[in-house]
Parts: sequence; C-alpha cells; structure tokens
Amino acid sequence: FSFYFDFFYSNGVNQKDLNYFKEKLEEEKARLERELGGLATKNPENTEDWIPSYPNFNPQLADESEKADIFEDFEARYSIETVLKEKLNEVKAALQIIAKGTYGICEEDKEPIPKERLKANPSARFCKKHAHLE
Repeated sequence: FSFYFDFFYSNGVNQKDLNYFKEKLEEEKARLERELGGLATKNPENTEDWIPSYPNFNPQLADESEKADIFEDFEARYSIETVLKEKLNEVKAALQIIAKGTYGICEEDKEPIPKERLKANPSARFCKKHAHLE
C-alpha cells in the first residue's frame, strides 16, 4: 500500500483526492441502489444480486394489448436493471480498489490514470490509452 500511495502522491493524487473519489463513488453507489430498488428487488439468496420486478396483473383478465404493454415494460425494466447492475458492480470494484490501495493505477500498464479521467469517471480502471479494455 505504501508504494502505491507514495507513487500516487508524487503523481498528483493525494489523500484528499482519494477521499474525494471515495465520497463520489459512495454517492454513486447509493444512487444506483435507489434506482435499482425502483426496478428490482434484492435476491434473497444473493444480496449482491437484483431480480427485476414483474408487474402484478392477472393474465386471465388482461386483454392481448395490455399483456403486450406489460411485457414491453418488463423488457425495458430488465434492460435498465442490467445496465444499472453493471454500473453498480463497477462502482463497488472501484471502492474495493481504493481499500486495496491501488486506486487510480491503470490495470493494464500500471501507470497513473489522469485525475481528469477519474473526475469524469471515478470507477475508471484503465487510462485513456487502455480505456477500450473496460
């Protein structure tokens, strides 16, 4: 940890920056979990996973148009839920990287990720050169 912290500090990322990025990531995590809560429920067997909520309706009483609308709504909710889960996992991974002491280091070439990139995307794991790997 000390090596990476010293390396960071000499390359422009200091403890204040780390605290800033951790706070931003925690805020993003809370926001994503709130949004997911409106579309899905936590999986009781795996609390790290979410299950899309299916609307309550009686298929015996619904006409074909209503069934189609509900199915389309579910598909849209499922797509959004998938994207939100993916982003949430990226944020959680970034928080783990902060805890590990290697935040802001490109996973590919081990070079510092510019602060500007981290400000734009605090969960970035790669520098601009290797961003295509994310």
